Amino acid sequence: MEAIEAIGLASGIISFIDFSWSLITGAKKLHASGRGTTKENARISNIIKDLKNFTLELEPAQSGGSKHERAIAALANECRELAEELIEILKKLKAKKDSRWESLQVMWASMRQSDNIAEIKSRLGECRAEINTRLLALINEQQSGLNSQLDSIQNEAERLSLSSAAEMKSLRADIAALLQNLEDDSDSGSDAGSDSSSCNNLHQKPFQSLDEVSSQLMRLQGLVQSTPRETRILEHLYFEGMFTRADSILDASERTFEWMLMPESEFEAYLAPLDISSDEDSSTYWTSDSEDDIPNARPNKSGRKHKQHVKFSKSQKERMNNARRLLQDWLFHGSGVFHISGKAGSGKSTLLKLLINHKRTTEALATWAGKRTLVSSSFYFWKSDGQKLQMGLDGMYRSILFSVLRQCPYLIPEVLEHQWKGMNTQSPNPVLEADLFRAPKIAEAFSNLVGLSSRSTNLRFCFFIDGLDEYNAHSHDQRVFARRLRDWAKSENVKICVTSRPEVQFMDTFMNTRIHLHELTDCDIYMSDIYRSAMDAFEQDESFPRLSKFYLEFVNDIVRSAEGVFLWARLVVQILLAEAALHSSYERLRQKLHSTPAQLDELYASIFSSLPRDDRKKLDFLFLMVASNPFEEPLNATLYDYIDSSGHLDTSSKHPHYNLAT
Repeated sequence: MEAIEAIGLASGIISFIDFSWSLITGAKKLHASGRGTTKENARISNIIKDLKNFTLELEPAQSGGSKHERAIAALANECRELAEELIEILKKLKAKKDSRWESLQVMWASMRQSDNIAEIKSRLGECRAEINTRLLALINEQQSGLNSQLDSIQNEAERLSLSSAAEMKSLRADIAALLQNLEDDSDSGSDAGSDSSSCNNLHQKPFQSLDEVSSQLMRLQGLVQSTPRETRILEHLYFEGMFTRADSILDASERTFEWMLMPESEFEAYLAPLDISSDEDSSTYWTSDSEDDIPNARPNKSGRKHKQHVKFSKSQKERMNNARRLLQDWLFHGSGVFHISGKAGSGKSTLLKLLINHKRTTEALATWAGKRTLVSSSFYFWKSDGQKLQMGLDGMYRSILFSVLRQCPYLIPEVLEHQWKGMNTQSPNPVLEADLFRAPKIAEAFSNLVGLSSRSTNLRFCFFIDGLDEYNAHSHDQRVFARRLRDWAKSENVKICVTSRPEVQFMDTFMNTRIHLHELTDCDIYMSDIYRSAMDAFEQDESFPRLSKFYLEFVNDIVRSAEGVFLWARLVVQILLAEAALHSSYERLRQKLHSTPAQLDELYASIFSSLPRDDRKKLDFLFLMVASNPFEEPLNATLYDYIDSSGHLDTSSKHPHYNLAT
């Protein structure tokens, strides 16, 4: 017996018992609200019709299964027989033309006291007790076919983080608890002895709870029907590497950019130890103090303490505070698009990842959503040969649909209407289903989501989209896309946070709410990622004993020269540490630092040109492989390692120029 059939059959049995019990105990009125033979006969006919419908629902589609499943099937047959008997009794009650409605009521009241009705009542009580016992055993039996099927459906949903999985888990626990309570009440009734009042109360309570059990079973049945289809739809939306870019972005170092999310009082406390100068030309500097110098000393990763002296102008503080307020106002109360502009390497992706995962963001957006349900999603554009979907709109559509719909699977039939209707629930065909998820149909589904989000009365949506400049399209198409985002966010239910380089197509489109990140990173110096990362890298290096007297001088120069570009600073630190490993003098290290190109592109070119010829040749080959991958699958670390160790890769049949040895 399939899980959905077992649940449906049990639900049908409970509904029938509840209906019939109410009928023969007088809880369900037989007579209509008005008087007259016609109305009374119509009422009886409706009840007979209901009972006949129950008989149709109480016929198992197949035999077999565990002993409890077989017992439930037998119980369904017993209930069908009871329904037929009740139908025959009710047919006899149909009044003749000259009958009075009062006599019909009296006749039914009298019949309820008859031996036939008493027997039916007793059998209903037995059926109630047995369905409770059998269903409880079936749910608690870990090896039962029902549990195995439910576990399989639930595990697949959990694998995709589908919210239906948590709902199913909670529902199964609730049903088990309800059934256990009914079982305990039944045992209490047996212990009550001959106290008729006590027995009646205890007997009545389980029947009053049957309706709740049936309702929960119907919800579970609905989940069993819908969840596998929801799971398959999410699997079709998913693509390999969907989370690769997000996972590859370094987490912000402790408190880096976090000042942007601080409340007012915490932000003021954060700035209190800093030396705020009225000099607009103030610069940043650090000195190393002894452990005895308190008040701002902090331990670094090596265990030593350093007092950080930080000095910057009032205008820098004002820029920090203005940016902080602008961002938080938008998160808590704002609308439209919030644009984070920044140079390459300035930390845009790092900041966005912090915003997405920070509890303060969650609190702010919950305030904005109010009584509506908050739905949040993110996407990172990324120019990568191995992740082509990360560069285009199809990848963004799929990622956002996947994220939103696993949070709100009940939206799937509306957002992916054609896919939902077109997927066969009985015998899935992956090949035919894949045709439903081609790029144009995914774009149509995303358009449905946009429309739904704009007119929703119980949902609010916040989207975070990183790297608009890495959307692999002409600048005109990038401008069109940016305008579409801007128009989408005009709805009061939708707002979008985006990041990009300061390119004209984005600067022109998002003019209302923006921060320039590269103009703020020189302010973020007390706990700056650049400063902390550079200092920690020096202190953890084996060469540190030789550098300890002057390394903070280098850190200071690196941070000042970085101009907010995190990646540039990290590369320069690595260059200096590589030189220090050669036991180079202070003067040589100073010369190396001063000769380092100030622009990131020039720095890459300098690093490449400094490599030995053989290494450059190997690197040329790797770049060629990345730019024109000859394989069907994306390149992986194993292949890179093989090339690095062997120096060649035999792909001469298709691409003879790939042989490095030639």
